Amino acid sequence: MFETLKILDEKEAQFKELENRSQKYNQWQEVLQTNPTVFEELDQLREDLQLRCIMWRSLKDWEELQEIWIKTQFNNIQAKEIASKADYYAKICVRLEKNLEDNPIQRRLKD
Repeated sequence: MFETLKILDEKEAQFKELENRSQKYNQWQEVLQTNPTVFEELDQLREDLQLRCIMWRSLKDWEELQEIWIKTQFNNIQAKEIASKADYYAKICVRLEKNLEDNPIQRRLKD
């Protein structure tokens, strides 16, 4: 998981460079009075990268919370807090299921 998060951080940095470059291109196009280029793939990449970052960071956070909760003495458990966090991460899961494409490797395993 930590290796994946490291890779995602690197990909985010690379994406920001691409996004900055596309903005510069659009600024030059304005100066040259030409139609600005619409970078559709960049928009799709932004969405996909954000979702994957949310997925992996949420998984890491959830595992850390579970570790804390498991070590907590029974009489110190904050059930409302746990329920609130569970709802929060369940909403993230629903969002990811709706918006992330199927994993081609996972799809092959199912077939």
